[in-house]
This record gives sequence, C-alpha cells and structure tokens, in this order.
Amino acid sequence: IICKDAVCTDDFVQALCEKSLGNAKVLPKLIMVDFERNFVSDAGLKFLSRCLEDKRTWRYLQTLKLDKQFSVETGKKIHFTLESEFALTKALCVNISLLRLSLKIRHPAIRKKLSNYLSRNLDLVRQVRARVLDEEDESAANNTARGELERIVDRVSENDPTLWDLGIESADQRFISLRHRDKLQLARGLANNKFLTEIRLESLGLDDEFASILGGTLAINTTIRILNLDGNRISGRGIKAIFGGIAKNNTVTEVQILQQQADPMNAEEEDAVQDALMENHSIVQVGLYLGVSESVLEAIRAVLTRNHRAQWDNRRKLSLE
Repeated sequence: IICKDAVCTDDFVQALCEKSLGNAKVLPKLIMVDFERNFVSDAGLKFLSRCLEDKRTWRYLQTLKLDKQFSVETGKKIHFTLESEFALTKALCVNISLLRLSLKIRHPAIRKKLSNYLSRNLDLVRQVRARVLDEEDESAANNTARGELERIVDRVSENDPTLWDLGIESADQRFISLRHRDKLQLARGLANNKFLTEIRLESLGLDDEFASILGGTLAINTTIRILNLDGNRISGRGIKAIFGGIAKNNTVTEVQILQQQADPMNAEEEDAVQDALMENHSIVQVGLYLGVSESVLEAIRAVLTRNHRAQWDNRRKLSLE
C-alpha cells in the first residue's frame, strides 16, 4: 500500500485497520505500508499498532512509513504523543515481521527499544534463511571444500594445539557468511578445547542460542582466560546463561559483554549474574551493563576485589617458595 501524499486521514487508516484486524485473509501478502506526508495523528498510529500487535494481521508486513504527518486543522507538521509511541513499542515487542520503520521518535528510550526490536526481527529473518539454506544445501555442503573460517571452526573442535588465540571482528565479513550451525559448532567445540586461552568475537551478530551453548561450554572448559563478546545481539537471557557457566569455571579472568543490540538484563537476570560471580574465584575484570542496580554493582565489585586479592596472595606465596 503506497499512499504517500494522498491526503489520508485517521478515518482512512481506521477503516483499513478495522477491515484487516484479526482476519488473515485480508491483505495476506502485504509487505509495505507507506503513509508518509499525510494527516495521520495519534488515533491512526494506535490503530496501526493494534494491527501490528495482532499475530493474524499482516503477517508478512516488513516496512511501515509514517514520517512527516500534518494537522488536518492547521496544516502544520505534528508529532506523535508519548502515549501513541508507547502503543507502537508495545506492538513491536510481539511483532516479528517488521524490519523497517520510517518514523521520527522523540523519546530516546522508546527510540532505542524500537531499534532493538527491529534488529531482533532482522536477526530472526537471517537465522531462518540460514537454516533453510543449510537444509537445502546440506548434501552439497558435505561435498564442498570448507572455507578458511569454517576450517578454523573445525580446528577448534579438533583441539588444534597451534590455535591458542581466536580473534574475529565485524571487519571480517567472512564470519557473517558462516552458516548458523557452524557458529553453534564453534560454541560447542570450545567445551573440550585445551589450547585456546583468548577469544574475541566482536560485533558478529551472535545471539542467545550461541550464548546458551557457550554457557554450557564454559562450565567444562579449563583453558579460556579472556572472553570478549562486545557488540553482539545477546540479551539478558543469554548473558545469564554465560555467567551460569562461569560460576563453574576457575580459569576465566576477564569477560566483556558490552553494547549488545538486544534487550538488557532485568532485575532477576542481574541477580543471577551476581550469584554466579559469587561462586567464581578467578574473574578479576568484568565489562557488563547493569542498569541502575547499585546493590548488584557493589556486590560484583566486592567479588572482583576478593578474587584479585586471592590471586595476588597466591602469586606471592609461590614467589616466596
């Protein structure tokens, strides 16, 4: 639906939404709605939000354009209220199809949440496409030579003694092309690897599924000392899983999981991270966003100080011997 500069008002949007809401047979293949430069106000945005929130309505809608709306009475440019922006945020929390939103959001917290939801949806699309390609090309892939990064994944699983530092960043676009199962194989392969000591996987789109497997891996691995996962898409759930493994690990000394493009940790997840670190005696440095929980922050600082002092005392005893 392209209605740019079409003098559409809330009445038109309402009629469209009421006709479509809850009925999967109405516009079943709709992928874009463009209402830019019209006369849509808060009422129209709320109707659109209801459709986005309903799982049976516009199931394949990927693009919504609502920039530059004007007042019917004055003809001047208007902005949507916080209430209607919140309604849109609530809708996108459950909507998994929308990939692009053209709309100026004034409230920074809402703008960030919307951006996170769109990133999540895009990541879901990529994962689905990767899995479909995996299934379609599995037989062909088995007969095709492995690429350079795929061979690195194999070397991790095969416990290659010459591979002790694994560093891959977003600048290396080859990693993005790795199939989803290869990324998960990398997380599993670290479990029994006895040579890797430093791992840096930054801004590579790694998600909660990767983090969950990595958490189980860290509970077993005995050589990894430094772990950096900055700039990925690991939510509070994935971070909780990682630290669940760290609770049983006695070799990791540094962990970085900052700037994730996903939902931050909630209070329960922050408490779980705190409890996990209480059981760990090796970590001395943590890079992690903890919101505004001052008590959790102080508790983690106390644990890191405890671990640092214990390690310093052990080194001093060894030097004296």
